[in-house]
Amino acid sequence: MIDFSTTVARKNFVAQNGFSAKYGLDKTIICAVAEHESGWNPWVIRYEPNFYTKYIQSMILPETEKKSRAFSWGLMQVMGQTAREFGFTPPHLSSLCDPMLGMDFGCRKLKDCFLKFDNDEIAALLSYNGGGNKTYPHAVQALRQACRISSVVTLGSRRRAWAARSCATADKSSRRARLALI
Repeated sequence: MIDFSTTVARKNFVAQNGFSAKYGLDKTIICAVAEHESGWNPWVIRYEPNFYTKYIQSMILPETEKKSRAFSWGLMQVMGQTAREFGFTPPHLSSLCDPMLGMDFGCRKLKDCFLKFDNDEIAALLSYNGGGNKTYPHAVQALRQACRISSVVTLGSRRRAWAARSCATADKSSRRARLALI
C-alpha cells in the first residue's frame, strides 16, 4: 500500500514515479491538484450528472460505459470521458483508482491544459476543473504554497530534532543554548 500520510510522502510518490519529469510539471502543482481533488484518497469517485447530460448521454455506448465516463476517478479525479480521450483502454474505468494510473492520466490532462493556455496557470487550472468554478485555481495555488511551506517546516523540524538528540547527553544549560540557536 502506498503511503500518502504526509506531504513529503506525497511529493516523493510524484517524484519517484516520474510524473513531474515525464510531464514537465512542478511536483507541487501535481500535489496541490491531488490534494484539492481527492485529499489523496485514491478510491474517491464522484458522479457528475450535468457532465453526463451535456457530453455523454447522446453517445452510442453500453449504458455502464456511458455512466462510468461521467464519473471522476481517483487521486486526480479524472473524468472517465477524459481518460478515454487521452487513450485509456482498460475495459473498466475504475482502474483509474489505481494511484499510478490515476496520477498518470491526471498529469496528462494537466499538462494538456498548460499547453493549451501557454502555461497560464490560472487558465490551465480552470480548464482542468472544467471551467465552472472560478475559485478553483486560487484554492489549488493556496494548497501549492502550503505544500512548499511544509517542506521548509519539515526541514526545520528535522534540524530541531537532530539538535535535541545531539544535546541529549549535554547538561541542561548547554542544551538550551544550542536549541536557542536553531
